[in-house]
Amino acid sequence: LYQLCRNPDKPGKFTVLEIYANGAAIKEHMANGAKNKNPEADKLMAAPPELHILPVSGTPVLKPGNPRGVSIVEFQAADAAAVGKASDPSALIFCVGVNPKSKKGMVLYLTAEEQQHWEADPGVFQGAKKTQLTPVGP
Repeated sequence: LYQLCRNPDKPGKFTVLEIYANGAAIKEHMANGAKNKNPEADKLMAAPPELHILPVSGTPVLKPGNPRGVSIVEFQAADAAAVGKASDPSALIFCVGVNPKSKKGMVLYLTAEEQQHWEADPGVFQGAKKTQLTPVGP
């Protein structure tokens, strides 16, 4: 999965969301990026990118559709195994990643609505860092 998103509250800030089938696919992607480096692409960035690589916990929800809203929630997991059982069948994409050492996690939602997911159920992500993004492209 690849989805470019922009932050409507921070002009010029973009987030790239990527989900890979496995660790080998991530390594291949990184190797191809290094081998085919485009110097012009570096000129587009005002600062180095911030990279988060997390193992997927549980089974992601992946459904076809036209994403109109993207939410990213960062949290500290008390129980990483329990977080991996979370799911949201209403989302086009729902994916949880948790770092097994630090137990810092992220939930990624792509929805067909523009509504922020936590507005529908504000108690779910109380105290978590929440970011609402807008998909770019078709």
